[in-house]
Amino acid sequence: MIDNLDIKQDEKGITVVGEVIEILPNTQFKVKLPNGAVVLAHTAGKMRKHKIRIILYDTVTVRISPTDIENLKKSDRLVNARLEYRFKSDSRSSDNKAGASDSKNA
Repeated sequence: MIDNLDIKQDEKGITVVGEVIEILPNTQFKVKLPNGAVVLAHTAGKMRKHKIRIILYDTVTVRISPTDIENLKKSDRLVNARLEYRFKSDSRSSDNKAGASDSKNA
């Protein structure tokens, strides 16, 4: 299931861009990868430290360890991953600007 992905690989594992499809308790998320595989990701590092909020359908970068890559290839169960980066969304910033201008006019 992990074949044909645009990935960045190093000794810590692979880094893949995906989309959040479900929000779970304990800062965990189901993330869909470009090839259709779904991984269970948790916030890590500076995202956890600075309490970066993740919402549904955010585009994120996840890191999957080498052992979990093997499990992803073998079975259909969820594989653990670290959520490392959230890409800025244009819709979020435009919503905030529109809301700010409406409150000034009222």
